[in-house]
Amino acid sequence: MPSDNKIEASLNTAPAPKAADKILDVAFDLFYREGIRAIGVDEIVRRAGV
Repeated sequence: MPSDNKIEASLNTAPAPKAADKILDVAFDLFYREGIRAIGVDEIVRRAGV
């Protein structure tokens, strides 16, 4: 009978960052470097890769 190692496999892999977390990180960085009025949502999403 083969064992089911789904739990073991899930414990050995790091979770991918959530899209919302990545967007917030990129937005914070861009706003800091270029100013809040110089950056649009399209640019944030493009640079975040989501």
